[in-house]
Amino acid sequence: MPSYSYKVNSNGSGSTQPMESEVEVVEESERGHWGSKAEFLLSCIGLSVGVGNVWRFPYLAYENGGAAFLFPYIILLVLIGKPMYLMETALGQYSQLGPMNVWRCAPIMQGVGVAMVVLSFITAIYYNQLMAYSLYYMFGSFASEVPWARCDPNWADSNCFEVGGIYPCSRYNLTAPTLTVNCTTKNESSASQFWT
Repeated sequence: MPSYSYKVNSNGSGSTQPMESEVEVVEESERGHWGSKAEFLLSCIGLSVGVGNVWRFPYLAYENGGAAFLFPYIILLVLIGKPMYLMETALGQYSQLGPMNVWRCAPIMQGVGVAMVVLSFITAIYYNQLMAYSLYYMFGSFASEVPWARCDPNWADSNCFEVGGIYPCSRYNLTAPTLTVNCTTKNESSASQFWT
């Protein structure tokens, strides 16, 4: 709808006349909302639970003392992790802004938004690599013979053996074993060597 403004005529009579002026209308698209509570909950779980939780956490717990590691982990999770996660979720929901803009409320914290975007980008690269490996080897496993079933000279060394293969004793020098010979040849399966 055009707006009208009034101005004094240049002839000095003091009468006013309507004058049409241009108004720039800027329409902001409405931000989307979650379709249901389940969508929101699943997206939060997808953000929180990643490959590190499934693959890396059991290893770290084992390497750092098992149950002794879980006690300080749970304390720090309750005192630091969950409150920060709740704050991030509340700020995002209340302001309806992305991570770069939500921290404008505290200018000293704008670096946090930049760091969140950079870390998300790096994580996306890492996850894409894992998904590409998973898809590649999933489709590779549909072949009649998987590539890691045989010792390929391109990637296998002399200690490689094929599961179910028949090897002559001469390979291991066990034709005339003596007490002075160390017969502990470290053999690795073809699958093990393929993945390392």
